Formats: sequence, C-alpha cells, structure tokens
Amino acid sequence: WSLVKVGTTQAERKLFQKLSRGKKPLNIVDAELTGENLKKVADLFGVKEEEVLSMEMRVASRDFSLDKVSTDDGTITYLDSISDYRANQEEIVESLQATELTQEGLQKGFEKLSPRERYVIERRYLTSPPMKLREVGDELEISKERVRQIETQALKKLRAVIESRLDHGPEYKHRREN
Repeated sequence: WSLVKVGTTQAERKLFQKLSRGKKPLNIVDAELTGENLKKVADLFGVKEEEVLSMEMRVASRDFSLDKVSTDDGTITYLDSISDYRANQEEIVESLQATELTQEGLQKGFEKLSPRERYVIERRYLTSPPMKLREVGDELEISKERVRQIETQALKKLRAVIESRLDHGPEYKHRREN
C-alpha cells in the first residue's frame, strides 16, 4: 500500500500489477531492468521500454516516513535533514517592524528638516533619476559645495531620528501614545 498513486491510466495500472509477475518467467530476479531485460519485459506486455522503466522506478522507490530515524544514534530524522531556507517567523516580523520604524522615522525626520534641507534630500534621493549637486545648486542658486553641506546636515538629522526609533522599538511608540 502506498500514499502515492502509482498508476494513473488503465495501461499503467495493468503494467504495475503484472510487472513483478512478468519478470519471473523471464528469469529476471531483483535485477535492474536494463538493456536486453528491459526489451524482453516491454515486448511481453506490448508497451514501450520507457513505460516499463518508468513504472519500475515508481515501484522501486517506496514511501517512508519523514519521522523515521535516519542515523545510527537515533537522534536525527529524515525531516530534520530537509533544509528550509525561508526566513523564520521571528525574522519576518523583525524585518517588518524595522521597516515600519524606519518609515516612521523618515516621516518624523522630514518634519524636523528645514524646507531647504527637505528640498535637497527630495531632489538628491527621492527623484528618478536623482539630481546632481550642481543641478540642485543651480535651482537654489547656491554652490554645489553648499548643497553637499546641507545634504550632510539633513542626513545626520534623519539618521538620528531613525536610529532613535529603531533603538527604542515598538515599546517606545507605545509609551509615547499613552
């Protein structure tokens, strides 16, 4: 008995039922069906060699429990040896929380920026393609060095707000709301 359905068509079911009985008259005992033996079995049942080989492989690979012990010391099961490279629930939640806190930090940080700093950050990072220092300087009628200084100052402010939110996490948010 198997949990996996072996034969799906009528011809496959018939082949499955007759395969082991058909090997005996041909003197094929527990040997792999290759070459001449494969041709003999295929001719006996009137099917293609590929069909016989496919069914033989299905029959040979039996089901087994993933909870079955796979080592001599009895500590590891087959299930333990299956790798799952997806992130676990804690990592997913942590990542989502960090993203949410970062976004909230950006919003709060943008509130702390002066209009000029906000303008520079928007033009340098939030437009596609980002503008160059010289282009932003031309729009504001200041030097590209001054734009770089404003950008550096604004990024420090944003970083401080974001780090503060990440350091305090959700409990900080909860305390502030209450």
